[in-house]
Amino acid sequence: MKKITTILLVLLLTAGSLLAQVAINSDNSEPDASSMLDVQSTNKGFLPPRMTNKQIKAIPNPAEGLMVYNTDENKLFYYNGAAWAGSDGTATIPIETGDFLQGGVVFYLDGYGGGLICAVSDQSTSATWGCQGVSIPGALESTIGRGLQNTNAIVAICQTPGIAAQICADLSLNGYTDWFLPSQDELDAMYQNKAAINATAAANGGSDFANAYYWSSTEGGGTPAAAYVQNFSNGNQSNFTKDGSTLYVRAVRALTLSVTSLTGKTWMDRNLGASRVASSSDDVFAYGDLYQWGRAADGHQIRTSATTSAQSSSDNPGHGDFIIPGSSPYDWRSPKNDNLWQGVNGINNPCPSGYRLPTAAEWQAEILSWSSADANGAFTSPLILPATGVRNYSDGSLEYVGSSGNYWSATVNGTSTRHLNFGSGAFLSSWSRAAGFSVRCIKD
Repeated sequence: MKKITTILLVLLLTAGSLLAQVAINSDNSEPDASSMLDVQSTNKGFLPPRMTNKQIKAIPNPAEGLMVYNTDENKLFYYNGAAWAGSDGTATIPIETGDFLQGGVVFYLDGYGGGLICAVSDQSTSATWGCQGVSIPGALESTIGRGLQNTNAIVAICQTPGIAAQICADLSLNGYTDWFLPSQDELDAMYQNKAAINATAAANGGSDFANAYYWSSTEGGGTPAAAYVQNFSNGNQSNFTKDGSTLYVRAVRALTLSVTSLTGKTWMDRNLGASRVASSSDDVFAYGDLYQWGRAADGHQIRTSATTSAQSSSDNPGHGDFIIPGSSPYDWRSPKNDNLWQGVNGINNPCPSGYRLPTAAEWQAEILSWSSADANGAFTSPLILPATGVRNYSDGSLEYVGSSGNYWSATVNGTSTRHLNFGSGAFLSSWSRAAGFSVRCIKD
């Protein structure tokens, strides 16, 4: 017969919450001192809840470490804080358009593990875009993957309260704070999947899209007076005057997938700005963007962004140009600010919610876990780091692409910052903050 300790009986009778060790067995033995629950048997097993992929994905707000048996994959699955994964590390639950995940509804998947999520309801029914007649150079991108950059650029320049981009940037919803106003193509992807989004939103306390116009974050129409919008009754896109129109707003965020390294740390599975996880050390679609240390995703990180020699006196330059200072210490900001990129709530932290820049010590621990301290070791590690190259701080040119990887840390060193470098070797070094290096985020 099972033995259940007296404390457990009291717990069941009172429906209270008490601290107790529990032993379930047939020999009346006490629970092991190190356990909260000690189950012993020589002819029976432990049977966890058994669910399909669809049922598992429907679990609301799963706790990190929650475990079930997946009957579709025929193995134990657990929630790692960002996604469901097989206990053997070889499988994940396929993500589909219309899934409720990471704070909203999945409406776009890029085919390489990345995607976009939208909020389950509108954030405004009558917002302006803001700053009519004022050009926002960093908000001209229309493609999928650039809505965050557009939003950051708008917020940096346009200080008008209550504008569409600011509403999204300030949004804290379902545990996530990295929402943004979608770009023109991202907004269209939402429209194309409107039916699936509406169904999932309704099942999760949200609401349907209105048959009305929604703002994108893309300035357009060949004039600083207008921005692109989309009619969600018929899908037509056009451009409306920024301040003369009050329209609907629906925020989006990027789907964040993670990987666990050999040090036990959880990292993003790809570089910021990358289209996919690297298939080789020189996979151009996996390189991602090149950031100047401490800057937000304002457009400067795009490898082909324009350059300027004018340094910034603030944390947000107000444009998307790559700054090439003409003298030492070669920092895009003057005076320097050592408090940028420090932790999940750090100024200009470019990482998604719950993630931050790694420290130099964390990068060093990763190097020590690799099979070899070089580019091959970086690529064959669980992080699958590609050789992304560097953008030169003196002229903005690209160098060492495909042969050397350079990744920022959050650790400052005088007027420089520590970074990971790998090629024929792998080591930590200090470099000027105006250089353009890759960013791989680590979970806090």
